[in-house]
Amino acid sequence: MFNFSIKQLLRQPGKTLLFFLLMAASTALVATGAVLTIENSDRIRIVDETYSTVGFVEQPAVSTESVPVPNACGGVNFITTTDYGDYLTPDILKFPGADYVVEPEYRPYFVFNEPEFSQFGDDDTFHVVEFTPLGSVDDGAPVEVEITKVLFSKDNEGQNTCNTPDIALHEGDHITVCQCWKTTCYPMELGQRYVAELAKWWNCPEHNVDEYVVYSRPHSGRTDREGNYLGKENFPDDIDWDYRQPDHAQIARVTGEDFYEKGNIGYNFLQWAKNVEQREHSFCALATSTLETLPSWHERKVLLQDGREITPEEFESGAPVCMISKDFAGRNGLHVGDKVNMPFVCAMYTDLSTIGGRPHASFSLLDENGEFYEPFFEQEYEIVGLLGCQDMYDVEVGQDTFIIPIKSVTASEEGSIAYYRPMARRTASFQIPNGTIQKFNEALHKNVPEAERLIITYDDRGYSEIMKSLNNSRAMAFLLLMGGIMAALSIMALLLYFFVVKEKKRTAVERSLGMTKAQCRVSLLSALIILTVLSASVGSVCGALALDKVSEPQVVAKTAEERDSMYDYDTRYSDWAAGRELAEKTEIKVEAPMAVYYAVPLGLSLVVLVSALLLMAVSFRTDPIYLLSTREKE
Repeated sequence: MFNFSIKQLLRQPGKTLLFFLLMAASTALVATGAVLTIENSDRIRIVDETYSTVGFVEQPAVSTESVPVPNACGGVNFITTTDYGDYLTPDILKFPGADYVVEPEYRPYFVFNEPEFSQFGDDDTFHVVEFTPLGSVDDGAPVEVEITKVLFSKDNEGQNTCNTPDIALHEGDHITVCQCWKTTCYPMELGQRYVAELAKWWNCPEHNVDEYVVYSRPHSGRTDREGNYLGKENFPDDIDWDYRQPDHAQIARVTGEDFYEKGNIGYNFLQWAKNVEQREHSFCALATSTLETLPSWHERKVLLQDGREITPEEFESGAPVCMISKDFAGRNGLHVGDKVNMPFVCAMYTDLSTIGGRPHASFSLLDENGEFYEPFFEQEYEIVGLLGCQDMYDVEVGQDTFIIPIKSVTASEEGSIAYYRPMARRTASFQIPNGTIQKFNEALHKNVPEAERLIITYDDRGYSEIMKSLNNSRAMAFLLLMGGIMAALSIMALLLYFFVVKEKKRTAVERSLGMTKAQCRVSLLSALIILTVLSASVGSVCGALALDKVSEPQVVAKTAEERDSMYDYDTRYSDWAAGRELAEKTEIKVEAPMAVYYAVPLGLSLVVLVSALLLMAVSFRTDPIYLLSTREKE
């Protein structure tokens, strides 16, 4: 029966070849369209999972005023007054219907002290000393002084500040003190004693002498959550000093033998000397609810180099885990898996990106009473990941900053806010669903009138453009698939008509000769199914080859090693390279679903087989004598 079926098919070589080619072509279209549709759907899913849309929040100043003040060493200083109005909080951005992936947060830096750790590089060395001028001065000009008491001073070994070495000061040393940086100068008289914090600055070209400039003064930066300063009245002075404008006179005159006793200004300087010493070993833990809302992580300026990321589950549960820079770990002998104890003494709400994410030089560890903050929360954190950060002055996650889940800190820092500034782009943000920027922004400004006082910058890392391209590709792939299916169905209909319907008399003859229905099916369909399977298989293979030929190399996200292999130098921190990576991600690599190339010909062959069997079942219901007696219409 099988051989007879083949012979019958070969008696129509032209028609057989035509249907073979048409079936192969339509199968190639179906297979190609199906693969492209699946691949583009996978690409869209990958983009949805790997891209995020973040809104960065900034409260700009209402007004800024700068007043020029003469500088004793040449040039001009400026007193700058900035008014932000009432400080806004992230809570105002929460409104009914706001579909946040991550709700607005103002991320605090929790400060802890660890004497065994060292900071990145070496800051200028600061000295808190008592001295007596060897001449009178009332305009802040340089004056030679003799050190009479050292409250704090140390060598900055191996570090030169502005080409002049920083070494510890001792009683009896003669140095030159200048108030050229200060906008309000403190008059000094010969024979009197004064105390101040000094920093070695430069060899003044105006006076041709190495100068020590007067730096910060004892103060507390403690505020409430509205930014109201709480420590002013406990740090008395004859100058009305504001911690937000630390450019006023920083010198105090030593009066009486009880000057350094508690309750007097001198005690504040004793505490400040300890503050300067501790500040060198103070570090920050940036608390957040997800890595994606951190600007440096979102913009890929900070990358994971070793270990793993903090997982969403760990952020949600408040697990005691942390991430640090690889540089910090190497400098302090830390590794993934080690634990670091963090007794948090206070919190800072401010942008620390310009100083490497650590307490700044005028930062105060003193509360409003002039005493050191006591730890409000303490816990051991396990290091799970090490980060790479080349430019520590351009990210909020600096060389010395830990990243921790904000829910891991279960105690309130309400009474220990040591510094508070308005929300800034690097400190406040939120995450919304991808593709909803316009809709969300309209709803935000409709429901939150205060949003007019904020600058909100949305960044989806090119998601909108990529999705536009991917959706277009998916639509084209779907059209190709539908066209292939329609072509395949049409060709199968013609195939069944010529090789099944028009062969019903042949079937009637075979039945009249005593063949069973099963034998008739084998006789008629075996060659037809072989033709279908062969043509569909060839078409599927041709579709796979064609798709592979026209496809260009595609990438999702390259590792650091893969990126470096493309270029002759490290590009991980280059903005232009990040743009190149984003452009490459328009075509996202996915694994080709090879099963489709098997399923399509199998499916088409099954359709032909089932349809042919149904048509033969219909013809079997008609008596063979009737079929033989009818005249076939041409």
